[in-house]
Amino acid sequence: MAVGLLLLMLVLFITWLTPTLLALTFLRRQRLSEGALAVWALVILLVPFLGPLALWYVRPGRTQQ
Repeated sequence: MAVGLLLLMLVLFITWLTPTLLALTFLRRQRLSEGALAVWALVILLVPFLGPLALWYVRPGRTQQ
């Protein structure tokens, strides 16, 4: 039973870590002020799953045409 729980926790951690790292990498490439970068990084790290999705949906630093 403990092995199954440990495996579930590992899968959930990897599921959280992957989009978080991808979002932070994407964020580094954007041209934003330091304050905006800090706020987005906090949102990505403190709001699991929804933080990276919000970043990709909003796409800060890009102009709309």
